[in-house]
Amino acid sequence: MIRARGTSAGTEIQVDCYAGYRAEETPRRFSLGGRLIEIVSVIERWATPDYRYFRVQGNDDCVYILAQKLDDGKWKLGSTEFI
Repeated sequence: MIRARGTSAGTEIQVDCYAGYRAEETPRRFSLGGRLIEIVSVIERWATPDYRYFRVQGNDDCVYILAQKLDDGKWKLGSTEFI
């Protein structure tokens, strides 16, 4: 597992989303360590009572887990892995 310099699991991040016809937000890109990372694909998604999680592949050949808190909509970095 690797992380962008100066980031750790739980770091709050900015995420741009696409809201489809069902009004569910799907992440499309996010900022991390001053870089804009485009999401190539959503590999997996799941939810808990407090968060929505997305396992995504970025255009930098890393896989990220992004977490959105349901009560306030804020996003956090869960983890990062190089593929």
